Amino acid sequence: MFVQYVFDIKKHLKVGNNKIRVHFKSPIQVSYDLAEKQNKSYVVPPLCPPDAYHGECHANMIRKMQASYAWDWGPAFPSVGIWKNVSIEAFNSTIIRHVVTDLEVNGTNWLLHVDTYLVENHVKGRRITGELVVALKITDNQWVKSVIHVSVDGKNPAVSTSLVVPKSKISTWWPNGYGDQKLYTLEVTYKNGDEQSFKQVSVGFRTIELVEEPIGKGLSYYFKVNNVPIFMKGSNQIPIHILPELGQDKQRVRRLFQAAKDSHMNMLRVWGGGVYESEYFYEVADEMGILIWQDFMFACAMYPTNEEFLE
Repeated sequence: MFVQYVFDIKKHLKVGNNKIRVHFKSPIQVSYDLAEKQNKSYVVPPLCPPDAYHGECHANMIRKMQASYAWDWGPAFPSVGIWKNVSIEAFNSTIIRHVVTDLEVNGTNWLLHVDTYLVENHVKGRRITGELVVALKITDNQWVKSVIHVSVDGKNPAVSTSLVVPKSKISTWWPNGYGDQKLYTLEVTYKNGDEQSFKQVSVGFRTIELVEEPIGKGLSYYFKVNNVPIFMKGSNQIPIHILPELGQDKQRVRRLFQAAKDSHMNMLRVWGGGVYESEYFYEVADEMGILIWQDFMFACAMYPTNEEFLE
């Protein structure tokens, strides 16, 4: 449920209509079967939720939204099916899959580190070549650009570059209640012959630091944003809907963040018994000045460590 599956289907396609058929097993039955197998070696708790939950057992045996087996705040609805869109991509050479950014302050400049992850067209041993243009829009008439001539191994197709951006040209991003949420547009374009792939992301320029300094017998624990101590006010964000596909609705997501902003919150913790939220979720968080404390989806349980589970 938490990963994307990609298959090369070119050799299976035919002219005309094609059907994709996916068979599912009962998640409840699979959980029981895996627990029975696991328990022959050692027990991985918890086995079942409290009786008062009226839930299902062994949620930790499969990679599924843990809360869908029942929690103290919600019912058991371990749904079955494909909960996100199915799509077909067609390309001859290479496309951009992800763009990841990181920020660093260097004197009077910001360093915007950009990692671009490419996907090639399944030709084994092929080396990826082409041109990558990374461009940050400062104003309508001013851009900071980097042009990279790409030549990378298709087995690890990642390209890294850094843009030097003068601090004087940038307005910093602030959490809700501390200032404006200025966002800048970053455009990344990969070109190879007649083919072109494009991705656009928004960037807020800010530093964030977890401050742990000795105080008495322990350590402090607070955040600084842009070197300013911030009092974090927020909430625990459980799944927006017990049926996770309905929690992807953009109106629901925006309404959630508007409520958080109107309540003067500046941080939400995405709880680890739910799902990894959509890109839109994190985009709206940036827009409204809400920091995200992101859990990994391994909440409130022990988990198997056998090879099958880890894979």
